[in-house]
Amino acid sequence: MGCREFEYVRHGTQTLIAALEPASGKVFGQSLASRKEKDLIRFMNALARRYPQGNIYTIWDNLNIHHGWSWIEFNRRHHSRFRFVWTPVHASWVNQIEIGLSILQRRILKHGDFHSVQELASEVDGFMKHWNRNEAYPFHWKFRGRWEKTG
Repeated sequence: MGCREFEYVRHGTQTLIAALEPASGKVFGQSLASRKEKDLIRFMNALARRYPQGNIYTIWDNLNIHHGWSWIEFNRRHHSRFRFVWTPVHASWVNQIEIGLSILQRRILKHGDFHSVQELASEVDGFMKHWNRNEAYPFHWKFRGRWEKTG
C-alpha cells in the first residue's frame, strides 16, 4: 500500500482523445495540450486516415465540441463514412472507450507522479502502445442492472 501526501504540485495537464476498435480492443489515441474543436477535428482526420475504407461509427457523449455544423462538413469531406451516435446525458459509461480509459486511469494515472506534461504524455502513449501489443482484447459486457420503481 502506498502513501500519498495531501499536497502536490501540478505540473500541467494534457487532454487524451482516444478511440477504441471494438473488434480487437486496440486503442488509438493522441495526447494533446487542449480540448478544442480543432483538436478533435485533427484527431478525427487521423482516424479517417487510419481506417481509409468503410464506415466509422463514432460514439460520443454530449460534450459541447461533439455538436455543430462543423461535423456535417467534416463528414461530407470524408464521403459520409462517419456515423455519429450520442450517448444519453449522464450515460457516457455505455461507451466502450470508457472501459479502456478506466484501465489507463487505474494503472498509470491514479498513483502517477509526473514532473512535466511531456512525461505524462509519454507515459500515456507508452501505455497505449503496450496495451495494443500485449493486452488488447474485445470488451464483452452487458448492462446487468435493473430499473427499480421508487416511491
